[in-house]
Amino acid sequence: MRSSRATGKEAEKWITKATQLKVLESPVTVDVLQAFRTAGPSTVAEVAQRIGRQSVSLHYHVRRLKSAGFLRVVDTKRSGARTQSIYDVTAKFFRYRNAPENPGMQKVVGDIVASLLRLAVRNFQAAIGRPDSVREEGGDRNLLADRLKARLSKHEIAAVNRHLRAAERIFTKCDRTKGGELITLTVVMTPEPDRSDTAS
Repeated sequence: MRSSRATGKEAEKWITKATQLKVLESPVTVDVLQAFRTAGPSTVAEVAQRIGRQSVSLHYHVRRLKSAGFLRVVDTKRSGARTQSIYDVTAKFFRYRNAPENPGMQKVVGDIVASLLRLAVRNFQAAIGRPDSVREEGGDRNLLADRLKARLSKHEIAAVNRHLRAAERIFTKCDRTKGGELITLTVVMTPEPDRSDTAS
């Protein structure tokens, strides 16, 4: 019988090895992991429908996520003559420690961010080549690129984080295999060193 949700799942899991985190250098792998976090126990075919890809192309990513400890098999189900594995995440949230004494971890995190940004650029370039599907104005705008920079107080930074979490909740609560538009949102927020000339 299919599980409704994996039992014994950790609320939070710390990723302590760069080799574990390295599997997330592929944006497709990140999409797959996010889909399992949103949907709960699912087959590869079900996740493929959610993210708009062919299931045959996702087995490699699922195997890597399982080997790295992000996914595990929680059940199986029959589909015709085949038995399909049902996977679920091993924790609700995954955290990593980007300690100064761990340069290997820092490099992997930097590589993951670079990979996500490259994919965002490719997605944006592909979207502007499809003018019939792009809306650049109005409340249902689906194409945007911007860079914002300002001096923010801790209170204002907290407000930004609340809005980002609200956006994340919208994306993660949607459990559609069909209908709606496939939308991607890539966010990078960084503190910058202050290079202003303070000399009087």
